[in-house]
Amino acid sequence: MRNTTSNHTGESGHQTVTEFIKLRTAEQTIQIGFTDQKVSGRAGLLTFAGFLHWHRFGQLLARVLPHHKTRGIPVADLALGFLAGILAGAQKLAQLAYLRNDVMLPTLLAIQRIGSQSSFTRFFQGFTSAGKNLATFRPLWRW
Repeated sequence: MRNTTSNHTGESGHQTVTEFIKLRTAEQTIQIGFTDQKVSGRAGLLTFAGFLHWHRFGQLLARVLPHHKTRGIPVADLALGFLAGILAGAQKLAQLAYLRNDVMLPTLLAIQRIGSQSSFTRFFQGFTSAGKNLATFRPLWRW
């Protein structure tokens, strides 16, 4: 944020404003600032993502899922994106795909990208038999 000021001689200069804008309400003061860093409205998922990384959940998914890629996105990435989307409130595959607009979410989850609606559809079509389902979900249940 830049603020242009004039000194007593009338010359114009630039001053960098580093203080927060303070919005006072009856109950609290909200500070508003600016950053050059990427931000996300879903940064609260960081704790969940950290838990999954700590337990190497993505590696477990890569081992147990019945297929390995759907058009370039590793299935473990699709599964992690799906879990994060559910926690973010998505109720349909189209709502999951909307999370692709969040540039920070793949970074938080340490995945390539969030899948499209059709990617998620192809992913779930890979569960074609009870045997595949059991081979996938039995180790996840034990985890």
